[in-house]
Amino acid sequence: MRPSPAGTALYGGALVLLATGTVLGGALAGSHALFGSDYMTLNYPILAWAQRAWREAGELPLWLPHLFGGMPLLGSMNSGLLYPTELAACLTNLPPHRFYAWNAWLHEGIAGAGAAWMLAREGFARGPALWGGVCYALGGLVFTQLGVAATFTHRAVAWLPWLVGGIRGAIRNGIGSSRRDLLLAGGVLGLLWLTCAIQMIVFGACFLLVLQACERPAHAGRVAHPSPAGPGSVAGTCHPARVPGGTSFPCCRYSRAA
Repeated sequence: MRPSPAGTALYGGALVLLATGTVLGGALAGSHALFGSDYMTLNYPILAWAQRAWREAGELPLWLPHLFGGMPLLGSMNSGLLYPTELAACLTNLPPHRFYAWNAWLHEGIAGAGAAWMLAREGFARGPALWGGVCYALGGLVFTQLGVAATFTHRAVAWLPWLVGGIRGAIRNGIGSSRRDLLLAGGVLGLLWLTCAIQMIVFGACFLLVLQACERPAHAGRVAHPSPAGPGSVAGTCHPARVPGGTSFPCCRYSRAA
């Protein structure tokens, strides 16, 4: 029986949260702080300043007067104050060093859950899907962003499997009949915008175009392969797919007979 992608996502997220919590335990408790150039010169001071402005004036500042004679704050590429977790930190006055530790821990779990969910939807068994989720979340693309203090990038790559899975599901099931996948992909793109990960939005658009090229059925060139009779047999259809640049390769889909 094929494992539930939602259940696989829960297991994957829990495994990553457990592992990450072991590493970040001191920072989560407040006795340590994540260290890096952007944390010290950008994230901590801007969040602390925004929290003070909220306490004193009841509003988030639109203008940052301390750099270059003044510059936009909410409208710049250096602020993620409208991202849901950061906005909650502004309103609750959570100390910046503790917030960014808990924020990192949460998004590690989102990355692990998303990668495991996406792999389960692609047909992987639960074990390989969980292993893929753990490797993705604790691997170089995601976890090392904490060491270089790339907070916005860390959030974006945590949501990336959910974006890819949503887009693939929408294309596979048909754009017109896959509202849930489209809403998921659109919601993730909105979160990437709020965390100022504009480059990931461009990536999402390019990825969508490539997937459309690879997944588009070529009905005229589709070749059916009859399956042998009997339960457990596998039936498949193959059709050529072409990606930009002229490279073509077979795309095959298989289903197991009852």
